[in-house]
Amino acid sequence: MTAAASAIGLLAAWIPGVPLLWLLVFRRRFDWNAEIAWAAILLGACAGIPPATAILLLQPALAAIGDPTGQAIALGAAAGLFEEAAKLFVLAVMIARHETFARADARALGAAVGLGFGLLENFLYVIATGDWPLIAGMRAITAVPLHAVIGLVMGHFVARAGAAPARGRWLAGALLVPALLHGGYDAAVMAWRDRPGVAGLAIGLAFLTALIAYAICRRDDAAA
Repeated sequence: MTAAASAIGLLAAWIPGVPLLWLLVFRRRFDWNAEIAWAAILLGACAGIPPATAILLLQPALAAIGDPTGQAIALGAAAGLFEEAAKLFVLAVMIARHETFARADARALGAAVGLGFGLLENFLYVIATGDWPLIAGMRAITAVPLHAVIGLVMGHFVARAGAAPARGRWLAGALLVPALLHGGYDAAVMAWRDRPGVAGLAIGLAFLTALIAYAICRRDDAAA
């Protein structure tokens, strides 16, 4: 890409984050200041480096899987587990440094971490392809919101772990539920990416994830 195209690609990759930042993060009233939210976004972006390295190292083993569907499932599972583990580490460290926070704040912080991760990943996808307008448009309504919403779900589980007797189960849920949602999305898109229905499938899966997140948070708010 030329410098001008790269600049346009950067805007196309990051513009989807603007409404999500307002809706999921800055629209809320925090017990912590806005600088912490920006730090979560930045650290969320940095969290993409270790899982990308791990998946790169696994590529020979994944390539040895002959069945394309099996390969997509294995790659989706690896991406979901490694990437969500990296996000959870960032979120847990940030919350540990700020002892008092409300459940809504933890969810917003998780969304900020997920959004930072998703925006960096989106930028890399956009600049790596010649058909960047299509990639940017599709990911703006699927992958970027998916990362933010999954971060919100993770924040919900982490917040519940802080006050629950069964703390270990909530923390396990903070990793496994996001990893399942993320891995399922990745596996489905990779398995059917060369088929006509992939756009509808991706949008449908992202929408389903958003509904799951909404149901979890509504239930949590009702119980609070």
